[in-house]
Amino acid sequence: GMVLGRRVDQAKVLYLALEDSERRIQDRLMKLRADAGALIDFRFDWRPLAAEGMNDLATEIDRGGYKLIVIDTISRALGRADQMNQADMNVTMGLLQRITLDRGVTTLLVDHHRKSAGFGGDVIDDVMGATSKAAVADAALGLYRERGDKDATLKITGRDIEDCEIAIGFDRELGCWQPLGDASMVKADSVQAQIMTAIEEMGGRATVKQVADWLKRERSNVYTEVQELANKGKLERMAKVGREVFYSIVDDAQEG
Repeated sequence: GMVLGRRVDQAKVLYLALEDSERRIQDRLMKLRADAGALIDFRFDWRPLAAEGMNDLATEIDRGGYKLIVIDTISRALGRADQMNQADMNVTMGLLQRITLDRGVTTLLVDHHRKSAGFGGDVIDDVMGATSKAAVADAALGLYRERGDKDATLKITGRDIEDCEIAIGFDRELGCWQPLGDASMVKADSVQAQIMTAIEEMGGRATVKQVADWLKRERSNVYTEVQELANKGKLERMAKVGREVFYSIVDDAQEG
């Protein structure tokens, strides 16, 4: 089938839905119009991975022949383990990685961000707890959405893949995220589009403070969006004039 616009092979899945109920999962499957014979098994209870749960997982993978393991969430699966302890997380995640590598399976760990970083967040740094939680991951995906915005950006980074960003929107009918295209594009109804319009109306160059005042928005939020626009190549950071930094709109011809 297709996932985020990319073709994937079918495989048997073990899903540890540790923060969901059976009724909620059933509702999701009905929205997704899932086949009754889909190759996925759900577990709603699991012993902590930092204790007996790790051996349980290895045994279950061997018994069930699974190729994809989803742990939702890793924080719940760890139990009472100290997620801020670098050494403990390094050992626990290392054991989980070894189970994955030895059996040739893919393990997707779902976790929460430590803070609301907006679109300017860092996929690795934003993982809640010790940085060693994410250190063993081959790839990390971060979902970022501004409060009140219906669309989001999926940021992807990894050892053997090229970093990329995918614009996604939530499909309420199916209850899942769908790809909207390259996140480097600025959506017409987004905060970033408002910033671009404001700078254009101010003559093509402006400071963060000027934009924030123009839009009547918090300066810190505008700053984050302006930095993201600069990363996308839509705005150019100019030399300081006194204590102020001006940003100018990048001409489309120049950008190409």
